[in-house]
Amino acid sequence: MRNAGWSVLNIISERRPEERKREGFQALIDEGGPVADKKLLIEDLQKHTDDTQRISKLFGADLFGVTGLAQ
Repeated sequence: MRNAGWSVLNIISERRPEERKREGFQALIDEGGPVADKKLLIEDLQKHTDDTQRISKLFGADLFGVTGLAQ
């Protein structure tokens, strides 16, 4: 669990090798792609937000926010 954050960072930094670009280290992180077609039904938004915030803090985040998505 301790290295999970680095695993995600490695995926992001190594996703555009053809451009010789290491996002997050030597370049800004670009948009990851389109929003998923399949939506997750969240029945209790506050509980989901609280759980996500708790997990973020577990990974060392000191800031966390939730916002709407512009269409």
